[in-house]
Amino acid sequence: MAITPLAPLDRTSPTFRTDVDNFFGSAIPAFVGQANALAANLNSIAAGGAYAIPYKLGVGSDVGYGNGFFALNGSALSSTEMYVDNTDLRGINLANVLYSTTEGNTSSVKGHIRLTVINRPTAWALFRVTALLSITDPARPYKVFSIAPIDASEPFPFSAGEAVEVSFQRTGDKGDAGSLTTVLWVRDVKGSGQSAGTTANTQRRTLNTVKRNTIPGASLSGDVITVPPGTYRLSASAPAYSSGRHRAYASITVGGVTTSIEGQTANGSAPSAIQMSEFLAGSTASISIQHMFDTWNVPNGLGLALGLGGEEVYTDVFIEKVS
Repeated sequence: MAITPLAPLDRTSPTFRTDVDNFFGSAIPAFVGQANALAANLNSIAAGGAYAIPYKLGVGSDVGYGNGFFALNGSALSSTEMYVDNTDLRGINLANVLYSTTEGNTSSVKGHIRLTVINRPTAWALFRVTALLSITDPARPYKVFSIAPIDASEPFPFSAGEAVEVSFQRTGDKGDAGSLTTVLWVRDVKGSGQSAGTTANTQRRTLNTVKRNTIPGASLSGDVITVPPGTYRLSASAPAYSSGRHRAYASITVGGVTTSIEGQTANGSAPSAIQMSEFLAGSTASISIQHMFDTWNVPNGLGLALGLGGEEVYTDVFIEKVS
């Protein structure tokens, strides 16, 4: 994360006394909080934990100029190399952090990289990292990772210049599987020409198709996802059509207690996205996607079909088991 610089105080200012009070009462505590958060993130990295860095998608010639680009040498399902600027989208130089993702790791799979569009969390790709190429110079302006695709939401889930969260997780010296391969991906899939339905005040979104499930004990039944105890990350997207203001949220019930992960408020035909969020399930968890609307009884308000052949895809949920 970026740390906000402390603004200098002007002794000649007529508001100097008030500025001093604000400096010590709010600016310093905010600075300390940001520094502590950064320290915790760096400690997680040093311990081999997962961490996420913002970049934007470019082509190979964009990478290496300190502008926060990354690039692939193919589609999300065929790429064998990934190029990553030492400097991220915030202007922070992370050369040594990127270098540490594989340094000293004796496993054949060094770790995993997950790419997620920041404003479209159901657009994603997942890769194994097998090597960091040309690592003799940690200060080179970009890094080249040798990768192997695992899965993706589609072959080309990202657009040029789009902001993408690049999540790294090292694999330990024992066990090549890694936690990011343990995922559950479910959708609402309907036939060509079939819309998603009419809006109500608050309603549970349909989930009827499992695209991928590698979480032992996880299942989908009656629009409800069930996962065993553990720590998880969840992201989702729920569409709408001419439906006024609306917001989706994940409803999570564990041991009879229900909590929620709120999505972004959207308007009209824009989807409501639930950004990647972490939750802990001390026992078996039941998860559904609920959707609130301020305009009810809109025909096709839950999503309008294209009707040109192929599947119509509506609500999309991605869950990964961290531990």
